[in-house]
Amino acid sequence: MSQRPRQSCKSSNPSKLLLLAMASLIWLSGCAATATKENRAELCGEKFKEVKAGFVKKNYWKIKEPIEEILSQCHGTGYMEETQFMLAEANFNLEEWIEARGEYTTFFLNFPSSPYAETAAFRKALASYNMSYTDMRDDSPTQTAVQDFEDFVGNYPSSPLLDSAAKFQDSLTNRLGEKDFQIARLYWRMNEPLASAMYLKSFISDYPTNKRQYEAQLMIIDCYIRLEQFEPAQTYIQNIQQAFPKSKSDVDSRMADLKAAQKKFEARMVEERKQKQYRKEDAL
Repeated sequence: MSQRPRQSCKSSNPSKLLLLAMASLIWLSGCAATATKENRAELCGEKFKEVKAGFVKKNYWKIKEPIEEILSQCHGTGYMEETQFMLAEANFNLEEWIEARGEYTTFFLNFPSSPYAETAAFRKALASYNMSYTDMRDDSPTQTAVQDFEDFVGNYPSSPLLDSAAKFQDSLTNRLGEKDFQIARLYWRMNEPLASAMYLKSFISDYPTNKRQYEAQLMIIDCYIRLEQFEPAQTYIQNIQQAFPKSKSDVDSRMADLKAAQKKFEARMVEERKQKQYRKEDAL
């Protein structure tokens, strides 16, 4: 009788072992990834608490570095929105206006539906407003602030901050007017009354509520008198009488200057006609 051969202890299907090994590796790696993700979220949470406490204590310089760490390492953990807003606020409170405006812009682009978005848009405009504008040759910061406030008003037409925005817009308008007025005054000092009158005319028309209106109208009268353009000078004298009832002494002074200039002009015209007539007679 023949014996039945004994079965080998080795598996007859090695592919099953390979599949089991791969499945084990996938499971183990998944567990490791989950643990890493949970650990990262925990670390980010601790870092966020540290930043929040520093922000409440107004330690704005101290929290900027940990804020940058959160923004670079904690995507997907739920801490990005408020951290980005705190960075913008920290720069704002440190009066770093250019950096603050940039961070508010980044925040608004990344989180347009955030409950902080309206505040961010207003503060962005306010940061632009606070940028330097002392260089008369460059009004770009002022123009930027004008646009930022226009965007805010357009995006939040029911905001309780609209009254404040309107005050800043009026101030910005006056800034732009001040530039034109200063240029006009510069031309006047350079004995360029025609160029001065051109800027003053635009200023008077474009900025009717500017505090320089009275001064500008007096100056444009002086320009036209010096240019011997007596009709527009007379027109502005009438305008200033109506717009500024208490201007009598200044108006009387300009009227006297106007009459003296007209008399001098007429005398010169008479003399020029005489000289012209003499030359004509000499030519005969």
